[in-house]
Amino acid sequence: MAEANSLFSSLPQNIISGVAVAIVNIPFSISIGVASDALPSMGCVTCFWAGLICSIIGGSPVTVVSPTIGLSGIVSDTSLKYGVDVLPLVAMISGFISMIIFFTRMDRLAVFVPGNTMQGFRIAVALIIACNQINSALGLDNFPRHPSFIDNVVENLSHIGETEWQAVVIFVSFCLGQVVLNRLFPSSFWIIFLVGVGILSGYLSDVEGIFPYKIRTLDSRYPGLSLSLFSVPTFQAAWFEPSTFFDLCSEALSISVVAVLQCVISSKILDRITNTRTNQRQEVLGISLATVVSGLFGGIPASSALARTIFHIKCGATTRLSGIISAFSVFALSLIFLPYFKYFPLPCLASILVLAAFNMIDFEELRLVCQSKRHLAIMVVVSVVCITVNPVSGIVIGILLSLGKGAFMEAKAWVLCKIRRGDVILTKFNCNLEIEEKIFSIQSGNKFFDKDMLMCFNSQPVAKSFDQRAQDQVFVSHDAKSGAPAKKTPEIPGDSRYQLVLEYKLGGPMNYLTASTHINRFADLAVDYVLFNLRHVTEIDVDGITALDELVAKLEAHNKYAFFCGIHRRIRKSFEHCEFYEKLLEDKRILTGYKQDKDVFLKDGAPFQHVSDAQMALQNFLLDVHVASNGASSGAKAEGSPGWGADAPNA
Repeated sequence: MAEANSLFSSLPQNIISGVAVAIVNIPFSISIGVASDALPSMGCVTCFWAGLICSIIGGSPVTVVSPTIGLSGIVSDTSLKYGVDVLPLVAMISGFISMIIFFTRMDRLAVFVPGNTMQGFRIAVALIIACNQINSALGLDNFPRHPSFIDNVVENLSHIGETEWQAVVIFVSFCLGQVVLNRLFPSSFWIIFLVGVGILSGYLSDVEGIFPYKIRTLDSRYPGLSLSLFSVPTFQAAWFEPSTFFDLCSEALSISVVAVLQCVISSKILDRITNTRTNQRQEVLGISLATVVSGLFGGIPASSALARTIFHIKCGATTRLSGIISAFSVFALSLIFLPYFKYFPLPCLASILVLAAFNMIDFEELRLVCQSKRHLAIMVVVSVVCITVNPVSGIVIGILLSLGKGAFMEAKAWVLCKIRRGDVILTKFNCNLEIEEKIFSIQSGNKFFDKDMLMCFNSQPVAKSFDQRAQDQVFVSHDAKSGAPAKKTPEIPGDSRYQLVLEYKLGGPMNYLTASTHINRFADLAVDYVLFNLRHVTEIDVDGITALDELVAKLEAHNKYAFFCGIHRRIRKSFEHCEFYEKLLEDKRILTGYKQDKDVFLKDGAPFQHVSDAQMALQNFLLDVHVASNGASSGAKAEGSPGWGADAPNA
């Protein structure tokens, strides 16, 4: 009953958000359809079917799935090679390949794609999209399109002398209009105004005697624009010949890999923005089915559209109902307004695509990548390979180059955790950072290798070591959460004026291979204050910086506090100008060390905070360790129990 009341109470805002995102989604889908060298109507078909399917079975109730700018370069390449009619078949094949990725759990391998590689891929896609709009931006005739990106650029530049200044003025004006409106109104509603102005100007230029210059519109490139959302395309027998079908599967594989990567990355960013946890596996399955259904009804491949998802959330979307309403709004609005889009000027369309390509590049991440010559070189190589060969080859080469110098050995980074209270170290233990932890982790909820299956390989249960038991108490495991809470807070040694502090001392590289393990570990924490000690970090890359940023945000979202110390000058430059680091500096949470700055953790006479069940369980564990340690024979502690004592000089 309460759920029903909640659904009805949120119904108005979900209706508004659904209609709003549909109004924004249609112009973007048409534009990306054109950028993909497909028909504009294919963008609308995909927008409807992919949005509807993922709203019902996707991993997040608010994710917007539609044609994306990241896939348009690969889809365009396929269209130029084999014709636009083959795109629905390629979409279906890519959807089935994505299902194979889902059922084999290969989507979890996304953790092996480093930030420099993804940045190189984004730059390559942005260049391809922007350069493909040269003819529309300059008002050139619709010259023949070539399968090769380089040949297309050469073709357009060879006719540069035929540029029409009126088209250039329209293109530049709409680019500036987008920039200004985006600054004034940081949402996507401004595109409705620009599209309306563009359609009106295209219509007036078509009326004889009003404008001296006839603007080239979508109708000049796609005459007789129409839409059918329920027609099944016909497939030619020639496409199923072994050699041709193999080539189509190769193109579909590239599309699937990029679509799944976009899905995984968008899910992580969405989780951080909304402080929720997206079911990443279900999201991959949803996109797979959505792409198959889109192809079945004549659409093109789809993936998560992050910018439109954020707009969807800002409009008040909270349930799947908003996405379903959005899909049917796309259906109705497309049937009503698509005929008017034939008046939309090509220079205006080019401005939307160029700005969308520009916004693909994360300039903060680019700055971090450029600080390392090695990462910069890898990014450039990936971009070149993505442009000249294909995106999947570029991504694979980026991964292999990033794994150079025995990165798998370097990934055996270490973590030493200490629980402190004043001058007393209550306990300390090691955390292993294995690469496999990120792929087949029991704690991540992956049921492929669950505890029961693992126990089948062991004749006898294996007792947990002290480090494992301590880790379960600090980074709260499922067993610790399900146990009965302590009835009262146990008394533990140490100066009671101080808070409990977890010192999380990292050693070795903090890179893309180890970053996600730290993030997963802090999903639930029994201590309110965390001190990240980076004194022994030998290297940090853009993924390591992003992981620390995410850790700080995650802790703050749960009313916990993050502090940093030991940031060596060899890695300090990487932190400069990072927003989270500047905020920590402003809040005086960048410390010299625990011993020098331990008074930061004084309670200052404030009333004791509410102690959670997890922290009481931790304190019970610490008390047991103390008893076991004191009960051991003289000169020999209980096995695996470090006990506690005053801070050692080098602790």
